[in-house]
Amino acid sequence: MLTDDSVALIDYESDVKWTNKLKYLNYIVRVLERYKKEEMPRKVRMIVIYTADVERAPDEFSVGCLTLKLEQAFLSKIDSTEVVRQIAARLEQGEALSDEELMKLIILPLTYKGTERKKQAVREAVELAKQIENGEEKSFALSGILVFADKIIDAETAKYIK
Repeated sequence: MLTDDSVALIDYESDVKWTNKLKYLNYIVRVLERYKKEEMPRKVRMIVIYTADVERAPDEFSVGCLTLKLEQAFLSKIDSTEVVRQIAARLEQGEALSDEELMKLIILPLTYKGTERKKQAVREAVELAKQIENGEEKSFALSGILVFADKIIDAETAKYIK
């Protein structure tokens, strides 16, 4: 639930498939089912975050009687090298990361193209996260990296993060 009383559903993808739209429609229906006995949300927003492997995608899915409008974010637009530089500099100076910087660190592996580069970036992000002094923020960053990178990491890398 967002401050404007809309409900946000968020998913991320590493490719563009029309069948993903069916998945989103199912998510939306399930959320609306929860509101049967309450006031229906004013607005439902379907937000899709695309890994750097996707640079563009249609923001609408229409089948005549139904049109699904997506809000999209493309991680290919993030300058990964600059994010690493800024976060590393802050951590080297012993400064706390802002909420925005924490989120950038969490999604950092997905801002690279290709599975192998993403796997390498997971380890790099974990090493940066380990430098966070605040234990709660460190745990948040590490668990966030694990959750966001679930599609690209193998069991060994997941164990390394844990």
